Amino acid sequence: ISTAVQEKLLDESQMVRTLAIANGIRMLSDSMTEGVMKVIMSLQGNELGFRTDKDDRGGYDMETVRQCALRALLHGAHLIENEFNIIAGRMYLTQSYFIRRCRQWPGVNDVQITLDAPDGEGVPRDKNLEFRLGGEASCTIDGRQIIVEARLRDNVDSRIVVRAFNNATALDGAMGKAKKRLAQRLFERLSGIVVDDENDGGATVTVKAPSRIEEQAASSSTNEPEVAEGEPEFVTAWRNEFRGCPPEVSPVCKKILEAWKSRDQKQLDAAHEESKSIPDGLKQRTKWVDRLRIFAEAVIDDWSKNPE
Repeated sequence: ISTAVQEKLLDESQMVRTLAIANGIRMLSDSMTEGVMKVIMSLQGNELGFRTDKDDRGGYDMETVRQCALRALLHGAHLIENEFNIIAGRMYLTQSYFIRRCRQWPGVNDVQITLDAPDGEGVPRDKNLEFRLGGEASCTIDGRQIIVEARLRDNVDSRIVVRAFNNATALDGAMGKAKKRLAQRLFERLSGIVVDDENDGGATVTVKAPSRIEEQAASSSTNEPEVAEGEPEFVTAWRNEFRGCPPEVSPVCKKILEAWKSRDQKQLDAAHEESKSIPDGLKQRTKWVDRLRIFAEAVIDDWSKNPE
């Protein structure tokens, strides 16, 4: 009964939040009058405003810019200083946006993003203009250091794969997109908010496995699931994802791993339900619950690809 009540309250709170967001969207949209839009249009293609893939062709029409600017504002982006671009008619958050959000996050200091040389983490494939770039994003928060890595390590490849289509600027563009993705990962780690990022500025940016996330803090190593020899790479990658996770999260992660080993759907369902009962007071609870859900879905996908 208690669980049912909690789920009911959660559903109602989500409904209230949804309605509040919908009302905010309407009010923001109504404020974008023709006069306001003329000012926003003047920022299009301006180095002090925002860039598009049609800057050399007169830019986008007012309604497209309105919708993209609205979505950018809902993410908390500025309409200046190139914090978003318009690519193929869609809004795309940039490296500048994610770095600013990280630097302005409460308690955060010393945000750093570094990339390894391409030939240090994998030679660019000239034929397909494909680059595998390793690197890390780091910061300190309340005296702790947080590091988000993307590297080839222990047979797990979490480097960022970037495909570019302009040979003259391929490497520079690839490095810029890799820095942006690392900044995005750091922001998601700090905020617990997973950013829907469909556009990548004319390139496809993908991650072969989740980033390895390390906290140089007092997290106990007993919270980390034991590594099993010979397990699939996707499981090892998820172990790295939950490295140093809070003690409230680790038991659920272990149960998902046990369910994967025994191919027990009921055990997996039970672990998923248990993840919903993680205390509301846990910092970044939403992020951890979402990661556990995605891990469970990855297990089901592995079962379907590798039947007994």
